[in-house]
Amino acid sequence: MKLQIFKTVILTLLIAVVLFFGNKLILQTESFSQNFEVFSYSLETIYALFCAFSVIILITLMIVNSRNKDIVGMTFLLITSIKAGVLFFIFSDIIGSSNKNTVERINFFVVFILFLTIETLITIRLLNKKQ
Repeated sequence: MKLQIFKTVILTLLIAVVLFFGNKLILQTESFSQNFEVFSYSLETIYALFCAFSVIILITLMIVNSRNKDIVGMTFLLITSIKAGVLFFIFSDIIGSSNKNTVERINFFVVFILFLTIETLITIRLLNKKQ
């Protein structure tokens, strides 16, 4: 159990690092560099929060899976909803503002979708694993 949690956390961190550097390279191109310099939150902050939430979610799901596999899906939905609410509250100035920096808003939603995809794929892998 502990080895599975460790592997999943390491995999999540590696994917997050690769996505971070890819995102940073894209945002430092000439067409995005002006918008990137005036982001409300640094890219490091956004990725750190998303990565922390993903690790917490995945550890929680693995613990729930080891105790009762029947409620893993509902737990995933509940925790993901809580994550979305907390992130909306934290980043409400990016999401709800009508500022001219739409690149930051699009980048936030892309990062949100990427991490949601990671969490979903690992949850699917957990649910499909035979006991």
